[in-house]
Amino acid sequence: MREPALSVDENCSIEHAGALMRTSKTEHLPVLGTNGALLGVIDAVQVLSVGDEAEPVHLHMTESTLAIHPDAPVDVAAAILRSESRTAVPVAEAGYIRGVFSRSDALRALEALETQRKASEHAAAKY
Repeated sequence: MREPALSVDENCSIEHAGALMRTSKTEHLPVLGTNGALLGVIDAVQVLSVGDEAEPVHLHMTESTLAIHPDAPVDVAAAILRSESRTAVPVAEAGYIRGVFSRSDALRALEALETQRKASEHAAAKY
């Protein structure tokens, strides 16, 4: 999960969102309403596909208030990504966005599990 969470206001321009993504090296930004509530997510593909960079992000984001808790197991988060056909899902606790869990995070977790499994097998083979 990427922490701290960067987010944009629903009226933020596509240009600003793209600049924030480039400088922070992220591909997903939660979009918050003027009241701070989660409205959706905008990703780099959506930003790059917009012709008029002055348009607000809310016109191009994926609308959803779906978020996961920071303690959610990786398999639950990955299942949400798969079942909802998403590339990322916000991580929220007590109404505050804490981060973003992406497909890359799921792959990193899988890689770590595989590395751990191989280390366990190697250790067991020594005995």
